[in-house]
Formats: sequence, structure tokens, C-alpha cells
Amino acid sequence: MVDFLARAQEALDLDVVDYPLSDILAKQEWTGDFEDPAVRALLRTNRWGSWDQVGRRFKSEYRAEYGGQDPLLDPWIREMWEGEEVLDQELGQREYAENVATMQAWSEWFHRDVLPGNDETCSDGM
Repeated sequence: MVDFLARAQEALDLDVVDYPLSDILAKQEWTGDFEDPAVRALLRTNRWGSWDQVGRRFKSEYRAEYGGQDPLLDPWIREMWEGEEVLDQELGQREYAENVATMQAWSEWFHRDVLPGNDETCSDGM
């Protein structure tokens, strides 16, 4: 991949610009650790979406086919889905909507304060 990028850079006569995104985010006081509301929202949204869109039906059909046995799953997936299975549908959907709103707010902040757009150069940050 590096070779492809180097050849594309040469063929297109592009300059390489160091863009220290982590430094820019740190100046905005965003650490990205697991306690950050945006990170938690992303993780919870992915967990609930995985369960709601795949796991619920898969486990139900598997149990029906195999006498109530749970499917053999990667332990991480099994643990994640078991946690979601105990949530009722209403709570899961409400939390999902709240997490989507949190991620949207983070995205708006990022595009306003960290990497604002510019009609001429696409971004003031680059």
C-alpha cells in the first residue's frame, strides 16, 4: 500500500503534508479515551446495532433449529450479545437514539472546531 501511495504521489505530483491530527485534537482537549461520551456512544451504538440487526434473529433461529442451544460464537461476540439480550427493545432503541445524537454532536464539533471546511481547499486544517 505504501508503494502504491508513493507512486500515486509521484504520478499526480502531490506534496506530502504532515497533518498531526492527534496534536490538533489534544489542543481541543479531546483525548478519545473510553470515558469520553463520544467514544462510549460509538461503542454502545455498534454493540446495540450488531445485536438488533444480526444477533437477535440469528440466535433465535439457531435456538429453534438446535433444541434451544446457543450458537458457538467468538467469546467477545457472545459476551457482547448476551449483554444486549438482557436489554429490552425500548431501552435499547432509546439508548441507541441518544448515542446517535451524541455522535452527531461530536461530528459537528469536529467539523466546526477541528477540521473546518473551506470551499476553495476543502478544509482549513489541511
